[in-house]
Amino acid sequence: MFCPKCGEKLKDGMVVCEKCGSIVPQPAGPESKAGSGLGVAALVLSILGFLTGFLLIGMVLDVVAIVLAVLVFRKAKRTPTKTGQAIAGAIVAGVSLVLCLILFLPSLLDDPAGDLYKEAKGYYNDGSYTLAITTANEVLDEYPGTRAADKAEDLIEKCEAALPAALLSDMETALEAENWDQAVSLGQELLEKYPDSPEAGQIDGLMEQAQAGQTAAEE
Repeated sequence: MFCPKCGEKLKDGMVVCEKCGSIVPQPAGPESKAGSGLGVAALVLSILGFLTGFLLIGMVLDVVAIVLAVLVFRKAKRTPTKTGQAIAGAIVAGVSLVLCLILFLPSLLDDPAGDLYKEAKGYYNDGSYTLAITTANEVLDEYPGTRAADKAEDLIEKCEAALPAALLSDMETALEAENWDQAVSLGQELLEKYPDSPEAGQIDGLMEQAQAGQTAAEE
């Protein structure tokens, strides 16, 4: 080696020229083979992830590739390390992840059980308790063990508790409209399904009125 400023021949390992006092540039050390290997692995995994992204496993490979690339970048700050392949792997993995998210995110966010439960809850809020029970039972049959199924069970209990009063109210409305057949049908449903309810004990007079009206209409 020679001093780049004065041309004086230098001994191995010298950092300062003895003749002119200039600082002698030191040659770069060998690049880290470990970092280079990680970069290759990151690139290979990112390519595999891109090719298998439609199977969802590609997302896992992409994440691993990005982690390996980050390790290479961190190692490059301490020792001379090739980062070209790591950069390429990170880019490919990033693009692959974005495509996977675009492809699978809608299906991941879709919640058919929750949507069906919301439908049942809507019937309950409207006072259509029979429809609410039917829809809630569909949730239990099609999506057992889900959070929506747990909510559906609670909704069925609420509907069962509210139905006797609703049947009694509908019966009274039918009587006021002189719809005798409907009034009788509602009264019979109340007695058959909820014989022990307080509402069932209140319809004796209403049933007599409805049956009397029905008989009179038939004559």
